[in-house]
Amino acid sequence: MNAQTLTAPLDGFSKLPVPKQIGLLAGIAISIALGIWVALWAQQPEMAPLYTRMSDRDVAEVASVLDSMGVKYRLDPATGAVLVPKKELYRIRLKLASQGLPKSTNPGFELLEKDQGLGTSRLKELAIHQRALEGELSRTISSITSIESARVHLALPKESVFVRKRSKPSASVLVNLYAGRTLTEDQLAGIVNLVASSVPGLEPEQVSVVDQRGRLLTPQRDDSQTRLGDKRLELQHRLEREYRQRILDILTPLLGKDRVRAQVVADVDYTVVEETAELYDPQKQALRSEQVAEDERREPGVEGVPGALTNQPPQAGTALPPGQQAPQTEAEAVKPPLSTSKRATRNYEIDRTIRHVRQVPGTLRRLSVAVVVDYRQAVDEEGKPTQQPLSQEELDRINALVREAVGFDAQRGDTVNVVNAPFQPPAEAEPLPEPPIWENPLLWDIARKVLGALGVLLLIFGVLRPTLKSLAAEGRALPEGEGAAGALPGAEGAAGALPGQPGAAGTLPGAGGETPGLEGPDEYEQHLEQARQFAKEDPKQAAQIVKTWLAADEK
Repeated sequence: MNAQTLTAPLDGFSKLPVPKQIGLLAGIAISIALGIWVALWAQQPEMAPLYTRMSDRDVAEVASVLDSMGVKYRLDPATGAVLVPKKELYRIRLKLASQGLPKSTNPGFELLEKDQGLGTSRLKELAIHQRALEGELSRTISSITSIESARVHLALPKESVFVRKRSKPSASVLVNLYAGRTLTEDQLAGIVNLVASSVPGLEPEQVSVVDQRGRLLTPQRDDSQTRLGDKRLELQHRLEREYRQRILDILTPLLGKDRVRAQVVADVDYTVVEETAELYDPQKQALRSEQVAEDERREPGVEGVPGALTNQPPQAGTALPPGQQAPQTEAEAVKPPLSTSKRATRNYEIDRTIRHVRQVPGTLRRLSVAVVVDYRQAVDEEGKPTQQPLSQEELDRINALVREAVGFDAQRGDTVNVVNAPFQPPAEAEPLPEPPIWENPLLWDIARKVLGALGVLLLIFGVLRPTLKSLAAEGRALPEGEGAAGALPGAEGAAGALPGQPGAAGTLPGAGGETPGLEGPDEYEQHLEQARQFAKEDPKQAAQIVKTWLAADEK
């Protein structure tokens, strides 16, 4: 590539009219801008929302932090969410979390940490405390799996010194559930008791829970009978599910999965019975207490002559072994007791039983169990799969297992029925449709880069290169007098076109003794076209050059 090749497009552009030059420059600028946009679009990463449901203040603070981090982001015009590169999503979230962003829309007790000033009234302090309590409850409820966000409103009446004028506090909870999620009875009861336990004097009956669609999730307070019926029905269903699961757990390992079906109907008695009985049994007596008193009086006879001899002490006694009594003298044995008295008092207690019985509601009155067992899978003589019924011995064993599993009680009137029947084969599930190839994000990323590269190449080789080539051709076709230097012999004036002058030899075919055969075909055609163009634009000068050639040939 020589200098003439590089300057030819500029020469051609300089000879165009001014309107064409402006249009050509505008077209080239638009093409270059379009190419740059396509290249940037191809290199643009896949964006993902950083957070959803952020307040405007949080969006502004997050955007400021992202600017300081040098992270490229953009705002979604439809939702206002902040979009960041998907590859850096979690790294950016961790960085923002370290700085406490985004801030919760429900502030809690951190409101109490702010300086309220000296002129804060008692009413304002109570309002701030109530707002902080509502925020803390909202945060706690939002941590439940199925709940995206929550709002709590507390109605705390002013305390009164008069008991009759006191009002009970109440609360209302608005929960925003995730798409496709619902709250179970246990979760709903947990939310109600959580709010009631967090506010002094608040009863669970005074808490109302509403979802984002405006549906009341807690039962109405004046419908106590309906709530009682629902609880009883739920208890019955739970009892039936438990018995049914027992049957499946004990038969599935023996028969195989999906080869047994069971249904249980429980007859539950919800009657509240209180019984008090006092029973006496005259045949059973018990000695409660006994008191016996026995007195015996004896007077010894007069012995000896009154005087000193009769007042002598008795002789010393002799110790006897244990359990042996001293023998009575003959005189003592003969003398009877003067008086004897014996008294006995006995208290008897008759058997008495006092019984107080209160039956808890929800007593199981009767069970009805139905079990269906599939045929056994076997292979016939030809090797084909077939079904065979179970033997009576196997059915009896299954019946016994079912009776033991549910706690069969014949006196209660329980019934168990086991039937062996072939099951209908389940219909083959249709295969899940494979996602189309254009939904693959990796493919979109590659396609975007490929399309960007093709767009840039198309602009280079389809627009810019033909345009520059056309300008080069026009520059070579223009005469020297209009800026195309060296296009024809004698470019420095009409006199220079004469043969023999410097720079004139060989500028046209035949000049300076050269023949057309020594030139290439492309170069010869180019010179010929230049001569024709020169003859059209300046016929007089062309005729003068031809005359000069003829005069030179005659010599």
